Amino acid sequence: MARNPSNYFYLTLYVLYPYLTLHLRELGINVEETAIMSAVTPIVAIVMPPLAGMVADRIGNFKNMDIRPDVLGESQD
Repeated sequence: MARNPSNYFYLTLYVLYPYLTLHLRELGINVEETAIMSAVTPIVAIVMPPLAGMVADRIGNFKNMDIRPDVLGESQD
């Protein structure tokens, strides 16, 4: 099923995500801040792909847009 190394990253992320709020509370972050962080994460995940597509269309170099997350350290491939 998960042959790509990034799939293992996302699988572990989904397994550990329910415990993130408990971890954040242990770090001293209050409930309101935790709720804001939990609300912003899916919003960013919904908004960013179309924005990245518009930037790639404007640049005209899709390979450059594919490499950019690796350079920024956002991809776990």
